Amino acid sequence: MIPSMYAKLFSRIAQSSLMEEDVEVRYCFMMLLAIADSTGDVIGTDIALARTVNLPLDTFRRCVAELMESDKDSNSQVFEGRRIVLSENGRGYRVVNYITYRQIKTNDEKRAYMREYMQRRRKGLKDNDVTPCKTLLTDVTHAESEGEAESEEDTTLPPSPPQAAKRTRKVVPRLECPAFREFWTAYPKKIAIANAEAAWLKNGCAQFLPKILTTIRAFKTSDQWTKDGGRFIPNPATWLNQRRWEDEISPVNSRFMTATTVTDPDEKF
Repeated sequence: MIPSMYAKLFSRIAQSSLMEEDVEVRYCFMMLLAIADSTGDVIGTDIALARTVNLPLDTFRRCVAELMESDKDSNSQVFEGRRIVLSENGRGYRVVNYITYRQIKTNDEKRAYMREYMQRRRKGLKDNDVTPCKTLLTDVTHAESEGEAESEEDTTLPPSPPQAAKRTRKVVPRLECPAFREFWTAYPKKIAIANAEAAWLKNGCAQFLPKILTTIRAFKTSDQWTKDGGRFIPNPATWLNQRRWEDEISPVNSRFMTATTVTDPDEKF
């Protein structure tokens, strides 16, 4: 049995039909809540549990019998309103709805935490300046604040925003890095530009631009990229994240040349 360390008690219990039971039954139920594990199980023999909750054995058994009776006036009709049932994990009992009520409170706490977190984050973003290229990956609220979240099918290059426009904070426009713009223009499959730019920055691809462009030109004539109308060309973000510019080029289409390797991607055939 894994102890829960604490039990959550809702104020609505004061208006429940449990309050119609005698004090000993109510006390027994509260103690079972307190000693239940994280799934609501209270494992043990009646003798051991009676000793734990500090009740005489006969009184404990009477209270348990009352709590296991159906109650049509209960707030919850799970198990016909019973407060406890026999445990399926060993000798002992299970508190009905223990996990349900525990999770309700947990969800409320999560929502409150996320509200406070987002308020702090938005305040922090307003106080910080954003510099081109270097902070695009960390500015995760860029798409939310500007409504520019791109779909996987976006294949156009968005225009740069007007320079004269005044904003409360600087926003990094797409394709701010000239090196990435060259890559995007050269790459034949234009899909998910935001993901591609993020991969470009993460992998420090600007320093490899000449090699990347050369490799792209070579790949454009390879069997892999020409087969089925370019069906097997990787998405640009995938290609960058896997550093595919370091790959050995597959032989070009045999209809256009007889050599088995590409020695000069710019060579005319």
